[in-house]
Order: sequence, then C-alpha cells, then structure tokens
Amino acid sequence: MKIVWHRRDGKAQNVPPQVEEDAASTIVRERRFSTWMDEIIARHEREGGFDQVEGKGKPLNLSGETSFEGTINRIFGENDVVPEWVRLRREILADLQRLQNERVQHPDRAPDMGPVNDKIRLYNRICPHSSLQRPPVSAQGLKRSLAQWE
Repeated sequence: MKIVWHRRDGKAQNVPPQVEEDAASTIVRERRFSTWMDEIIARHEREGGFDQVEGKGKPLNLSGETSFEGTINRIFGENDVVPEWVRLRREILADLQRLQNERVQHPDRAPDMGPVNDKIRLYNRICPHSSLQRPPVSAQGLKRSLAQWE
C-alpha cells in the first residue's frame, strides 16, 4: 500500500519507503525502549541516584509559575474563578442546607426536591469524572444526602 502526503503547494507525493513504518515493528521498538528506560531508572534508583534530589520527601510546590497550568491556576485562584461543575456543586450544597433548615423549621411541610434534583442531573452531566456524580435527593434522605455533598 502506498502512503500519499500532500505538499504545501497541494500536489500529492508518495511517502518514500524508508519513511514508511510497520505498525507491529513500531510497537516492538517502543516496548523495547520503554523497558530499557525503565531498567535505567530502576538501576539509578537502586544505586542511590535519587537520594540527593533537592526537595526529596517534601510536598511539591504547585503554586509556582513554571508552567502554563500553574499560571492559569494562580490567575483563577486570585480571581475566584472556578469550573462550572464546582460552582454548581456549591450551589447544590447551599440548596440542600437551605432545604434541611426549612425542614427543621417546618417539619409538617415536604420540601420541593424538583429544582435541586434538576441541578444534580446537570452537575452529573458536566462533572469531569463519574466518581464525582451523585444520586438524586429525596425528602426522606435529605440529611444523609447533605452529608454526602459536604
């Protein structure tokens, strides 16, 4: 099979055979390299090569501006900018606390769980990982649910 690539001028050109690679051989080569590099790192660790690393055993300082992510996190933190799912989580927690307080003050009234459950469904759709998702809340399980959200 010939592999074709397009030049900037729009003309098609065959990829030279010395550039083409076989997927199986590429996988084998990458595994060998990975194993070889793992062995070098393990040997260096056994010989104490990492014993004199500055800051060993101390927590990482992630607040520095050595990376793009560090800069963005600092700017967001200083301006109280949070992802939408975090803002929604805080809002749901405040709603649950309000509903619990209303239930304590008026035990004869059943709280309307519809709006907060709508927010929970939205939260479950936008949160970054399924382990952060929460089930809908019922009036009977409000106190237990509140503890899960805190």
